Amino acid sequence: MNSIGRLWLLGLMLALLYCGFAAGQEEVEEDEEPDDFSQDDVAEDYLEEDTDMDSAVRQHPLGEDCIKVAEALEREVGLFDNRAIGEAGRSQIADKMKEHSESVMTGKDHSKFHEAFKSHLGDLHTSGGLFGAVDACHYLFKHHNEL
Repeated sequence: MNSIGRLWLLGLMLALLYCGFAAGQEEVEEDEEPDDFSQDDVAEDYLEEDTDMDSAVRQHPLGEDCIKVAEALEREVGLFDNRAIGEAGRSQIADKMKEHSESVMTGKDHSKFHEAFKSHLGDLHTSGGLFGAVDACHYLFKHHNEL
């Protein structure tokens, strides 16, 4: 291939590269308004909500003990949000959380907690949501009208 052919081929490659790059760029109309929120705003709201929940659980008279029990349960059975624990693991976690609530929350109706908590974990495992020890205690307290 002669030098003119090489230059023509190089020019063609650059033109194709530029077209591919330009096609990937998002066009913004002049009269188009920007979004009212950004991913940073969403993350900040999530962290604020998470911090509020964490504070509510930790300030509850039974909060710190509940968190310790829930963390021990995660070490024993598996993480609450780990779908690999399956139905048996969800049931075991729900049993242990119910036992804990029965031992510290006397006078409360615990009859529906096991199924409700197990179902909640199942939904989380299906959707892939995050759920830790503080979340488990928050759920327990909300279920028993403690928060």
